[in-house]
Amino acid sequence: MIESKPLIVLLSGTYGVGKTTIAHHLGVELSIMQRVGLGSIIKTIKTVLPENEIVKEWNHYNLTDRGQVREKLRRESQLIGRIIATIVDSAQQSGENYLIEGVQLLPEFLPMSELRMFILGVSDTDAHRRRFEHPTITRARHLNNCTFELARLVESIILEEAQPYSIPVINNLSSPMETAALIKMLLLAPPSAVAPVLAASTGDAIFGRKEGKTLLVNTGSCSGDAIALDLPAHRDDSGA
Repeated sequence: MIESKPLIVLLSGTYGVGKTTIAHHLGVELSIMQRVGLGSIIKTIKTVLPENEIVKEWNHYNLTDRGQVREKLRRESQLIGRIIATIVDSAQQSGENYLIEGVQLLPEFLPMSELRMFILGVSDTDAHRRRFEHPTITRARHLNNCTFELARLVESIILEEAQPYSIPVINNLSSPMETAALIKMLLLAPPSAVAPVLAASTGDAIFGRKEGKTLLVNTGSCSGDAIALDLPAHRDDSGA
């Protein structure tokens, strides 16, 4: 058993908020060689469990009811959670650091005490739409039939599911390098110096509705103390 605890970082968020792009830059910043995208995991699951009902409907979003979308996301996240737990166990044995990014990462189904999790969002609807429709690293636009409107709905559900947990939410309006540097700073800062982030329940309400600024406040409480981190708004077409 390796004595030192490995660093396992998870980047969650809906489609088109820049997860893959930020994961690339953050991996470089932290020199993390083991980077896992849920897309590759999902492809493996489909090969191993082709008849599994959850797997068969994975890339199909023919739902409009919020409750049904939530249930689909929760079922997928529960399956992914078991795989993440296996990765965490392996990392603890090997001492290797991991960076994992994807949509189906809900904290309820994850070994939260063993990892550091961040949620990426884009409060500017137009900026999010551009990234969603014109991704850079994820060239094949989101290997499913999820529409932009549904992606926003998924985002609001992810944020709601995160409310009971102390999970920082990053408003990804800056350049990828600046956002990665911010996450690195939060990872290296003493826990007592960083307040958890309030995850707003709708896309446009993230971070106190202030573009170009990330507000860190107490998760689940609008009265929590806020730490304002100024980041210049940066409009680009990168996405994941």
